[in-house]
Amino acid sequence: MLSLYNTLTRTIDPFKPLKENTVKFYACGPTVYNYAHIGNLCCYTFEDIIIRSLEFLGYHVDTLMNLTDIDDKTIRDSQKEHKTLKEFTQLYTTLFFEDLKKLNITSFSRFKPISELVPEMVGMTQRLIDTKHAYVSDDGSVYFDIKSFKKYGNLAHLDTKGMKAGARVKQDEYEKESVSDFALWKSYDDADGENFWEADFETTDGTKRLKGRPGWHIECSACNLWGHGEQIDIHMG
Repeated sequence: MLSLYNTLTRTIDPFKPLKENTVKFYACGPTVYNYAHIGNLCCYTFEDIIIRSLEFLGYHVDTLMNLTDIDDKTIRDSQKEHKTLKEFTQLYTTLFFEDLKKLNITSFSRFKPISELVPEMVGMTQRLIDTKHAYVSDDGSVYFDIKSFKKYGNLAHLDTKGMKAGARVKQDEYEKESVSDFALWKSYDDADGENFWEADFETTDGTKRLKGRPGWHIECSACNLWGHGEQIDIHMG
């Protein structure tokens, strides 16, 4: 019997997969804008051990890891080096795979660059708009309305009592204890240069064609939905 720490309940609970003997396993992969550092590689080594342990216990583990190749850092640093976003991120993706090989991290069978999942992220964002969990702002960004989801912050045990109505954060990274609406689709900024997409979103005011790019916070959700479906067994950071 395998037991795992449950982040939601803060207890150690027996592990039982959704489907007998099959484990849908997802890990949030690297942002490929630089070399992976020792903290990153420690995380991936730990995940590799977990997967091997599950396989040793007789489980079939369906593994998936995303590669973040669209975000503030990748765009910023690709422009500094005067390279296209794809050229820049492909370099660090290759170096990441070389590091995994050197450390004998071999358990992951599937990797997916987020740049290949823009339609899925747009579709998921539209779904959140349709269900009143997201809204289009005046600047053409789409934000998740955290007030619309009563369980928001439960995993991190956030105190949302001091939340300011309408407070927003557009950048991809912010303080972990922030209780502000966050961007699912980021409106175009001149600093983005040639790095943008265009997508149609249906709103109560009609169809709006928004120029920009997916926000960092929708990436893992869209990758999971693409690769594993609506539910998974284990999500690791």
